[in-house]
Amino acid sequence: MTKKFQYAVVATIAVIYIIIIFGGVVRATGSGLGCPDWPKCYGDWVPPTSLDGLPSDIDPRTVNLTKTWIEYLNRTAGVLGGIFVLICLFYSSKVSRKIRNTLLLATGLFVFQGWLGGQVVKYELTAALVTAHLFLAILIVLVLQFAYWLSTNPMVRKSPLVLPTAFVGLVALAQVVIGTMVREKIEHLEMGAALTPREDWLPLGYFPDIFHRQLGVALLVVTFGMGYRYRVELKKVWRPASFFALLLFGQVATGLTMAYAGLPRVAQVLHLFLATAMFLALFQIVLSSKNPQPD
Repeated sequence: MTKKFQYAVVATIAVIYIIIIFGGVVRATGSGLGCPDWPKCYGDWVPPTSLDGLPSDIDPRTVNLTKTWIEYLNRTAGVLGGIFVLICLFYSSKVSRKIRNTLLLATGLFVFQGWLGGQVVKYELTAALVTAHLFLAILIVLVLQFAYWLSTNPMVRKSPLVLPTAFVGLVALAQVVIGTMVREKIEHLEMGAALTPREDWLPLGYFPDIFHRQLGVALLVVTFGMGYRYRVELKKVWRPASFFALLLFGQVATGLTMAYAGLPRVAQVLHLFLATAMFLALFQIVLSSKNPQPD
């Protein structure tokens, strides 16, 4: 039963990251209000496939059905994620009480995440709510990751990597927060896209963008400084450490692509995905260091 639980957790984490990618597509295409109500979409559980199917009080000229279906698919993926979390909860009860309690926490967070998604729509994509929605998704992943680790019956020991990894995580978190400020500015510019060319949406003099880039440099410096300082310990957890370094380079590359290649939407989505995946890699470094695998 433990193996089934572990497979379910891995599948659930994969589904949540698919949801995060969908969320990135929603943001990159400006589809966040493609469904103006919640949990339904234009008053129905399934949105219309043509403008003729809209409610009579909706002006068809204000509706983009492509954005409506992008948002609807994002919500559908969220429902699928909830089903997977429930499957994990079912299997967890057959593994151990501690793991079951961990999955109860993940389930509660997922329910709250669904409610928070409704608030994001209700308050028309308020930056603080959108950011909280993203961070909660990351937290759910970390809780599931912890549950998987518990299911391996780890021989827990003290690790010198906990504090430095947490520090790197805080710098990464700060960069993500500032990144949401940049994204909010982009959304305002997108409303006047006809007046402002897309390639000019990230002016080099815009403060949050400059700060976001500086934090990116700081994250690189801190990461490699910590990597050198704790190089002996990191050899024991080289797989997640290497994965984190790869994700960090990818995030920097997509950030540079957005800044100097006209803000392509694909780069926006990848930038978000890589940023969220870094937290998974960092947490795996901590977990692995507390129960390191043989060299």
